[in-house]
Amino acid sequence: MLAGAFVVLVCACVAASIGDPGPLYGSASVLYLVLTQGMLAGLYLLGAFGLGLVLVRVLATGENNGSATRIVGASAAAAWLGLAAMRTITLLLCVAGGLSNRFVAVVPIAVGVAFVARSLPGLLAQLRASDRPSLLWLAAAPGAGVLLAAACNPPGWLWSSEFGGYDTLVYHLQLPREWHAMGRIVPLEHNVYSYLPSYVESAFVHLAALSGAPRDQFVTDEGGLLIACKLLHAGITLLAGWCAAGAVRSLLHDQTQHVKTAGAVAGGLVIATPWSVVTGSMAYNEMAVIALIFSAVHVASMARTRPWRRGLITGALVGVACGCKPTAFLLGAPIVGLVLLRSMPIRLFLPALVAAAVGGTLMLAPWLIRNAAAGGNPVFPMLTSVFGPAHWSAEQVARYGSAHSFDGGFLDALRLLVRPDAGDPAAAADRPIHRGIMHPQWAFAGPLAIAAAAIGLLAAKTRRTSAILVAGLAVQIVVWAVATHVQSRFLIPVLVPIALLLAAASSATLGWTCSRSGARRAVLLCQAAVVLATSAMTVGLFAGEYRGPFGPNHLINIGSSHFTNYRMHNEDPALAPPDPYLRAMLPDDAVLLILGDATALYKPEGVQYATTYDESPLARALREHPDDPRRALRSLDATHIYVDWLELNRLWQTGWADPALEPNKVQRLLLSHSVIEHEFIYDGPGGDRVVAQELYRLPEPTR
Repeated sequence: MLAGAFVVLVCACVAASIGDPGPLYGSASVLYLVLTQGMLAGLYLLGAFGLGLVLVRVLATGENNGSATRIVGASAAAAWLGLAAMRTITLLLCVAGGLSNRFVAVVPIAVGVAFVARSLPGLLAQLRASDRPSLLWLAAAPGAGVLLAAACNPPGWLWSSEFGGYDTLVYHLQLPREWHAMGRIVPLEHNVYSYLPSYVESAFVHLAALSGAPRDQFVTDEGGLLIACKLLHAGITLLAGWCAAGAVRSLLHDQTQHVKTAGAVAGGLVIATPWSVVTGSMAYNEMAVIALIFSAVHVASMARTRPWRRGLITGALVGVACGCKPTAFLLGAPIVGLVLLRSMPIRLFLPALVAAAVGGTLMLAPWLIRNAAAGGNPVFPMLTSVFGPAHWSAEQVARYGSAHSFDGGFLDALRLLVRPDAGDPAAAADRPIHRGIMHPQWAFAGPLAIAAAAIGLLAAKTRRTSAILVAGLAVQIVVWAVATHVQSRFLIPVLVPIALLLAAASSATLGWTCSRSGARRAVLLCQAAVVLATSAMTVGLFAGEYRGPFGPNHLINIGSSHFTNYRMHNEDPALAPPDPYLRAMLPDDAVLLILGDATALYKPEGVQYATTYDESPLARALREHPDDPRRALRSLDATHIYVDWLELNRLWQTGWADPALEPNKVQRLLLSHSVIEHEFIYDGPGGDRVVAQELYRLPEPTR
């Protein structure tokens, strides 16, 4: 295991050596960041593991033989039980404002770490008694290396499929920045995503409190805390691979060596798949969902555990997964329910299902209560027709719904599962754009799923399990087609049945060849080749990020200063890009309002902004003073307005912009009643100079 960790670090150094700043600085940077900022993330995960050990003992009480292994299968499940527990504790502390005190932030971590220390002799004895990990795990090491190297690059740089991590700049990290400054988690009317459960984002607030960062220092030139948040999600990605291996052993009801090998194949695929690395290396929440859904499958298939208790734990794990990302209810819960149904008599399924509903509701209760208190709708911005629109207008509800739904039919969505989107603007450049399973960041997952399902259904020992997994995969695809806006990243939960199908096929083929050593070695080599080829695809995609003289690691030793410090671009701040210019040139008493652009993470402290679905202060002022635009401007609690014309025009053309912020109308208003302080000019596609953004100074506010 230590050798495997060393190989992963070597692969991370190799990945960090691609392009600038070169092998020496790239390797030194990734090692330094993993050993410093990774320590903060590691403490959080270690504390979670300790809490999981406590839960193992509690949940084992009353089980057959009184053995903890009967319910969780050794320390592996302590990791995911602890992750679920720590997520819930963190959210409760954030909502209550407890994380405004560093001592309170340390307490749950310290308790967990203390329990790990107390249990260490038993854990080491268990480790010595266990079999060596399969060497097939090493096939995922290159993918894991890219995961760590990419996580050590500052937010906003990687990946192109995610527009540089646009969502992290708008809410995954921006909301923790605001919540850390406020000392608690509360819904914010200018950012609709603050009404989501935010279990992962609350962990980022916990890291900030644990580090002792001042309220206004969530973002610094070094960007250390931002990297710690990214490394936490990267660690959860590695944990998801471990959870996959545990789910395989539980699902196949076998502890033989070939099932453990199959678990390594499934776990390796989870870690090495490009989409796992892309999302896992950013401060997203997808891989927390994957880890918890694998864990729920693990528990759901434990035949020796009492059905009601199995349902309760399974429901709680799915509830926490939904707390990380609500779509887990639609794309994760069905497959867990099918596995639970398969593992017990029909007469016992209803009590287990009721227990699961209780467990899930309890885990989501903090979010439901918080939202209900804030706007009357416990699941806002969802189900507004049932529970009400909270503070939104009917127009906002319609605009949000339009942007988060697919405008084609069911068959159109299914076609996009495997065929490129000919209507995508980027496809005009003779580059096919895939929105489904054929996206390059799925590597070979589609063909592997088909082949694995065929093998698993042919083998008598795995036929029933494979049939359940195929049914679960079919449900996920249907849900993706009818309930999402049909993007490849939203398919990530299908990694659960695909990895488990591959494990079932692996176990079946190894079982067929168990008496022939030559054939067995050939099968093992083929399985290793599958994971290694997936890792190679990940490495290739990473190397292709930002083609040119710089490469993907250009900022790995610069940190966030690229986005915060104008000296990284030019000694003259007037020549800097918008974010470093605004941080350097605005007066200390300035209050900045931004339009069009909602990526507020690197903007100055106290910036006013709104997502395109929320009402901007300017739009509100224009509605309050429709006949007096100058008075509307003077009523704003701001001294400057920064307008991203490119983004505002794009949003207007897509129909997602607030009707009050028609670009030409806004431009006439600002030119008539304010003063241009700075223009950000870029070379357009035809070589013409384009004014992309402008900074305006507003008239004195009305007293």
